[in-house]
Amino acid sequence: MQPIARISSTDHAVNHIRDSILSGAYRKGDKLPAEMELCELLHVGRSTVREALRVLQAMGLVEIRHGKGAFVTDRENAVTPEMWFQKYNYKVADIMQVRLPIEQMAVRLAAINMQEKELSHLQEIQDSFRRAVEENNVNQMTLADEYFHGAIIEGTHNPLLISFNANLTEAMREYRLHSFSVPGNPEHAVGPHEDILSALRLHNPELAAAYMVTHIQSSLSDMQRIL
Repeated sequence: MQPIARISSTDHAVNHIRDSILSGAYRKGDKLPAEMELCELLHVGRSTVREALRVLQAMGLVEIRHGKGAFVTDRENAVTPEMWFQKYNYKVADIMQVRLPIEQMAVRLAAINMQEKELSHLQEIQDSFRRAVEENNVNQMTLADEYFHGAIIEGTHNPLLISFNANLTEAMREYRLHSFSVPGNPEHAVGPHEDILSALRLHNPELAAAYMVTHIQSSLSDMQRIL
């Protein structure tokens, strides 16, 4: 299970690299320092650097070229939330179509299987998500939301479902980042998260599933309003 501290360390890495790009320290076409060099510079682990680079790529600030490294892109070509949703509507629709039954099934299993320690961890993640929304910190919202849903999947104690979710999470990362960049959308997730958590604490599978369906459908509505 991923510690909640990773949220702040990734956010720190994203902010540092982004600020360096926006200040002109790195210009269009420049190659960013290698992963290990960034680890030493930012005092974070390699997985944190990789996650930060994926977030920056979703923001349109860097391009990750496999086997070559990360390169600064043309900031004028950075993708706005509206542009991203219009371009990837088919992809998001496909993801959401798969996500609904998967998360509905997962939250039912989690309501049965989650232990108190796991529920406490989920509450910590939700607290981090709420703080990020209050501070309008999009990077931290994105990661906290990812960890919230990931912790529920882990709470199923089903290895196959956990493995499958890893691919879905990767596909969802850009969607989350751009969705939370739209004013009003982050607030729409706070209440549903609380409802889902309360149902899990009651170990009520049907109630948890009903709250999850409402949450996913609300997320889809937020996306459709942008298109």
